[in-house]
Amino acid sequence: MLTLLIFGLFPRPAHALAPTEAALPPLSEFVERVAAGGSDTILGAYAAGHFALRVVQQPTDNAAYISEAPDTLTEFGPARETETVVLLAHNFLGGQHFAEMNSGASIALVYADGSLQYLTVTHARRFQALKPESPYSDFIDLDTRQLLTSSELAGEMYTQPGAVVLQTCIEAEGNREWGRLFVIARADSVPDRVGY
Repeated sequence: MLTLLIFGLFPRPAHALAPTEAALPPLSEFVERVAAGGSDTILGAYAAGHFALRVVQQPTDNAAYISEAPDTLTEFGPARETETVVLLAHNFLGGQHFAEMNSGASIALVYADGSLQYLTVTHARRFQALKPESPYSDFIDLDTRQLLTSSELAGEMYTQPGAVVLQTCIEAEGNREWGRLFVIARADSVPDRVGY
């Protein structure tokens, strides 16, 4: 059930941060590092000047799992049922870069067979959690001031066929789980080996 996954990205002790812009490898080198061959599984996400992050899959029996490894995103498995890709990260790890992704920013997804899918960020949505520690919190849209239940927010964010959604928490008022940030991107192309 998608509703259960609108939970906070629970705070953990800080780990090593993602690489700085100067340390990012070229896209072609990043593809070679993460490609494993043979399937449509997403194994990497790359945004020039912002991040080069591995993507891991959630265990089939743990839809609340989010990797605590640095430089890593976690694909939220249940969203695939709605043809939506949702990539989760803690805001003190890979998710720290999501707020940098403005409309028009480019992202490349790297698939296990080495193919790429290019995306363009269309917009971002920000929400305050009224009960940050609860997976069933109601939320306030910070742009419209509209109140949404966790089910309504999950329905909006996790059922966008063809979209890629980057999700992390918003830290505010001393609370790492104060709110949620969703960065929505749309594909420019079908996965393709050409262009990196």
